[in-house]
Amino acid sequence: MNPVIVIGDGMADLPVKKLGGKTPLEIAKKPNMDYIAKRGLTGLLTLTGGVNPGSTVEALADLLGFDPHTARLYRALFEAFGLEMKVKPGDLVFRCNLAKAIKGKLVASRVRLRNSGKRDFIEKSANEVLREIAGLYGVCGEVKLGTDFRCTILLRGLNLGSNILLPDPLTPSSPLAVKPLHRNSKVTASILNSFINTLERELEEEEVNVIVPWCFSTYDDKFKLTFRGKLKGACVAAVEVVKGFCKCLGFKAVSVKGATGYVDTDYIAKAKAAAKEASKLPVLLHFEAPDEASHEKSLSLKLEAIRGVDNAVGTLIDEGCETIVLMADHATSVETGLHVRTPVPAAFTGLDLKPDNVNFFSENTTRKGCLTGRFIRDLGRIAGFATN
Repeated sequence: MNPVIVIGDGMADLPVKKLGGKTPLEIAKKPNMDYIAKRGLTGLLTLTGGVNPGSTVEALADLLGFDPHTARLYRALFEAFGLEMKVKPGDLVFRCNLAKAIKGKLVASRVRLRNSGKRDFIEKSANEVLREIAGLYGVCGEVKLGTDFRCTILLRGLNLGSNILLPDPLTPSSPLAVKPLHRNSKVTASILNSFINTLERELEEEEVNVIVPWCFSTYDDKFKLTFRGKLKGACVAAVEVVKGFCKCLGFKAVSVKGATGYVDTDYIAKAKAAAKEASKLPVLLHFEAPDEASHEKSLSLKLEAIRGVDNAVGTLIDEGCETIVLMADHATSVETGLHVRTPVPAAFTGLDLKPDNVNFFSENTTRKGCLTGRFIRDLGRIAGFATN
């Protein structure tokens, strides 16, 4: 069996007041995670160079042997590739949220849209609006919906500067407008602002009536030279940014029925799919649920998500996976709903490793492990993933 790396997105946390200063990992019942910690090596890890991880893409890049800062610049492109959009050199790509606004003010910054009929209607309406507006400037535009509240916008054409300030959907007071920071970016800002405003008017009665761009990437030469197929592996994930990142590196993307990118995902089905792939390839198994629960500031949902990830780890063990790497990619505070830059807990069992006497998987206990002070990339090398 090849190794399986299990990533609990945003699973780490800071001490929570409601828990008496403990973290959700310290409170949750997770016998399988604790089993991995007890049988193997543990530690608190940072990105290469000692920087604490703050996003999924940063941690994935370091794990697989790439520069985390460079990878962060291309998050929107990874999302587009995960959606199988036809991106070309020079294109501007935006990560967006499906949201609800009233009179230009956000009232819901992340609206989970699961109804297929509604999704088709919103995507069709958004594309019609964007293409009409972008066409006035000689620009092509495309909108594609992703998992739940996620969405991607692609703009292609001349005079599309990228020196812009985008809205922050996680900040309620953030204006719902794109601000050009240089005259060469006025066309880009004008297209996006007209798109946001027109869509809000036309879809006023819908549960989703705005698409909010909050992060962008440009498909440039640096991206083409850096992120290209180098690795062999399989990726089992629901969210497009993870699938897209792995696909750019040559991974096989595995789709699983019931994988939702939320707390209601089918943890067992994903784990079984990962175990099946591990007979042929190293596998990256990603769970978005803990991060989403944290963004919603729901302690009960975060504990439920951690238990779900633990059930997946138990399934991997039952399916005969011997080399299992368990880690959080970053911390997300369930109290604030925001990502936090802090070292992340990890545990690794397999390869006849001598355990380091840590019997519990959490931020505080893994601090005592022999991997503390090491980098996430070191974990990738040990598991046979990282190439650099």
